[in-house]
Amino acid sequence: MIWGYGQYGGVREICRVDGNINNLRYQDILAAHYIPNHRRGQIHQQDGAPSHTSASTSKFLKAKKVKVLQDWAAQSPDMNIIEHVWGKMKEEALKMKPKNLDELWESCKNAFFAIPDDFRSREPGDVGISFKQK
Repeated sequence: MIWGYGQYGGVREICRVDGNINNLRYQDILAAHYIPNHRRGQIHQQDGAPSHTSASTSKFLKAKKVKVLQDWAAQSPDMNIIEHVWGKMKEEALKMKPKNLDELWESCKNAFFAIPDDFRSREPGDVGISFKQK
């Protein structure tokens, strides 16, 4: 599994996760990869996965002073910015024809960081995506 995020200003991170993500594991990932780059006033968007919406994760994010986008529409990948990034990453990573999980991980990392900061989804009706600071 791969976890990652992107934010305005070009900051983005990706990490490989072996196995499933439970509440504590998700919080460890946030602590290591998201919290160090979180800026006051930013709003964190996440999907409705149980590890994201658990009481312990909510308490963790509140303690870290991370505002979370509430009442996110369920099953709305077209509105979730990172889903467009995952699609582009997958498309580019598979072009490298990885032969095993390690090669797939390297392909995904290379593809993820090769996505330009001003990447915009090209599908009609999709939201625009930009990692560039405005």
